[in-house]
Amino acid sequence: MIEARFRPITDVERRLFEKLLAQNFAGRDALSDQLKGMLARVVDEEGSLALKVCSPVRATVRHRVPVDARYADLDTVNEAGPYVNILLHVKDGQIVELEIYKDDQSAIQRRPNKSDLEVFVR
Repeated sequence: MIEARFRPITDVERRLFEKLLAQNFAGRDALSDQLKGMLARVVDEEGSLALKVCSPVRATVRHRVPVDARYADLDTVNEAGPYVNILLHVKDGQIVELEIYKDDQSAIQRRPNKSDLEVFVR
């Protein structure tokens, strides 16, 4: 469900961020600090989030998407996919979006669970 207003991130969303930020990469600690007081709103049917950081901490990252993940959906066939992808977007040192999409653009059949994520650092 698309949301019009920002709200505090949920426990489930916090666990996803923590999983994405568990591996070491440039700027990770500052991005972790930004989770405190972070606000979110769902912006599309896939569950992507627009994010508002309340922390003054800025991260120095090498890429706009320093870390991403994927997980198998109910219709994923072995390594062939399609997978659901989760990208953490950073702009001007702040987390601005958690983008969620499926490789073949079909409907996502199950929501992400941190234990299912395969995380990639760029």
